Amino acid sequence: MSTIITTFLKDALRKHIFGIQAMPMPTTLKVALYISPDGIQENEPTGELVDQNYHRMDLTFNNDGIQEAFHFTGMSEVTTITHYSVIGNVDGTDKILFAKGDVDSPWTYDRGEPIWFAEGDIDLEILPIET
Repeated sequence: MSTIITTFLKDALRKHIFGIQAMPMPTTLKVALYISPDGIQENEPTGELVDQNYHRMDLTFNNDGIQEAFHFTGMSEVTTITHYSVIGNVDGTDKILFAKGDVDSPWTYDRGEPIWFAEGDIDLEILPIET
């Protein structure tokens, strides 16, 4: 599964590390689903899922830093998901922090089938460590 680090996060980290500007802390975290990765990296996605049953889900972590389980209610139509993103509300504006997914192996869900994220499915590991 590939990881997309957004331009917003890269710029904020760079400014923070070099002492130019403190990195703002998000007040809330949510998960969004996408049917296309277009625009995700620039925080201007064009492919967020649109369905009468869809809304972004709150993302919470327990005291050990492990994401708690949650699920999206089943959609009204067959749905193919290519990516999901973690969105933080930063200074009153939703910003995509990073996204994960694989366009070559999208996830397809039948009408009404819940989309489950088990405990720990979303980790905050941004870059793979190679030895």
